[in-house]
Amino acid sequence: MVMVLNYNDACLYDSDVALIQNPRGWLNSSCIHFQLMRLQSSFDANRIHFMDPSALSFFIQYCKDSDDIADFCNGLDLKSKTAIALPINSAFAPGIDCAAGGGNHWSLLVIIQKMEGVKNMGHAFHLDSAQGMNTTAAQNVAKRFHGALLEQHHSVEAYEALVTECRIPQQNNGYDCGVFTLIAADLSAQAVFDHLIKCNDIRVEDDWIRIWKKIIENSIERVTNVSDCATLKRKQIVDDIVMLASLKNVDTDFSTIIIAMKQHAYLGNLKSCLRGDKKSFMTEMESPLYPENNLSTYYDSHLVK
Repeated sequence: MVMVLNYNDACLYDSDVALIQNPRGWLNSSCIHFQLMRLQSSFDANRIHFMDPSALSFFIQYCKDSDDIADFCNGLDLKSKTAIALPINSAFAPGIDCAAGGGNHWSLLVIIQKMEGVKNMGHAFHLDSAQGMNTTAAQNVAKRFHGALLEQHHSVEAYEALVTECRIPQQNNGYDCGVFTLIAADLSAQAVFDHLIKCNDIRVEDDWIRIWKKIIENSIERVTNVSDCATLKRKQIVDDIVMLASLKNVDTDFSTIIIAMKQHAYLGNLKSCLRGDKKSFMTEMESPLYPENNLSTYYDSHLVK
């Protein structure tokens, strides 16, 4: 395997990129972690936290008692966050050894745990593109966080009440769950972030769980053609990987990236940029993530040779 990119300790290898590029590729935890770290860079980390799936797997395996759970939450400063997005794997269900690896389905659990003017807050919203497949896994994670992040007045026996299932578009195949989890993470996090201030006047007696459920569901209603949306999301992620890798490997002329991904045909855009003039390069690679002066400097330093 050849490492393509290390982004804030989210390492991607050529085999991971191949999964994203493959229209039928099932995304592994490395793919999920990378994109969640990219989302984290777009949001205030003091308010919204995107959890590493490997960290959550560790939590499920080893944090059994209240002291372990408290140490885990304190280590990530989770109690200070307004919302936490957790990638749920089917291996997190009770009775499954997630240390053995894998699982076969991803979904998203969004915990909203504090908001000005609302007491006893702390509720989880589950977004599953194959409704029902990860319900027990999501409830198991919610049960583990019971009393630490979620409402303490619920009994452990009634932990199902801590999770509200949200209605989202459903995948029509057996491999796009990871892609839809990432789409859900992006859209729901933006909705949560946008509505935090607007919802600060919700009274304690108001049905804030119902309100937040509607906010989250409305954010994902824009996903209409599920197949096209999944394809577009894969392309966007690979575009991002290629750009980040190119900018981080400034001492090479993309040879490392091209060797790592040469078995795939996706590099057409990048190769055309390398062959084009500066104006074409700037136009093709234009993105708010990569300021124009950075691209211009990169072109002048590395692509005019």
